[in-house]
Amino acid sequence: LVSGGMDGSIKGWRSGSGELKEGFRVDGHSLGVVSLARSRDSARLATMSLDGYLKLWKWEDSEMVEEGKVDANVAEAWGLCFNPDGTHIASGSHSFRVNIWSCGEELTRESSLKSERGSMVMNVAYSPDGRLIAAGSSDGSIQLFDVESGSVSTKLPGHALTVRSLKFSTTEPDILITSADDQMINIYDTRNSQLTANLQGHNGFVFSVDLHVDNVRIASASADKTVKVWDRRRKECDYTSKAHDDLVWGACFFDNGSKLASISDDKKISVIDCATTA
Repeated sequence: LVSGGMDGSIKGWRSGSGELKEGFRVDGHSLGVVSLARSRDSARLATMSLDGYLKLWKWEDSEMVEEGKVDANVAEAWGLCFNPDGTHIASGSHSFRVNIWSCGEELTRESSLKSERGSMVMNVAYSPDGRLIAAGSSDGSIQLFDVESGSVSTKLPGHALTVRSLKFSTTEPDILITSADDQMINIYDTRNSQLTANLQGHNGFVFSVDLHVDNVRIASASADKTVKVWDRRRKECDYTSKAHDDLVWGACFFDNGSKLASISDDKKISVIDCATTA
């Protein structure tokens, strides 16, 4: 489990014996970390900070070391996501574009994909095969970019307010899950550009969504101070965690599906056993 802090630090945490223990700390930035992404194989980590730097990290002799950095301007690297093979990073931007960064010998901006909407691209997500990038914007719109052509291939029925999070299913790659400031969680079938479900239950912005390895359970984190777990097929909320005392910025399942972690403005990380959420 890795977190980025407003003090510019990047911390790794180990879960065991019912509590989290700090595994490592890197003071990687001079200002707060606003976005963090991990490659699928966990070999690389990308961080973006208010100090303007996009940084790439790798594991070396059990330590996380800086592999590259670029003065990206925080407005041009908002919301990060690795492609499936970890060779590129996509980011949103204030300039209405999706920027593609190459993780080669140097960390450089390789290309920019122009949005058809005149609003900030808040978050991005690669499809499991790497052919598409989903982009959610501040006006609530959701677009799918074809990576090869660099153009918008599909526009989805969006949200009423800012899109905060996007997540593709790894086992059903046409399924896309999103959350937004309209308090909604949407489920899309990207094959036919249809909204197939709308999950309602939060009483505040929904900042984050994640999908369990079972491809059924969805976790959501909200400004209403709760984390909810939903059944994607029944379209119902099965569990609500009230472990936090302030808005919850993020929630994610462990890779093996055993636990669910969340992070909040109360400066706490909560970890619960997924057996209690089923």
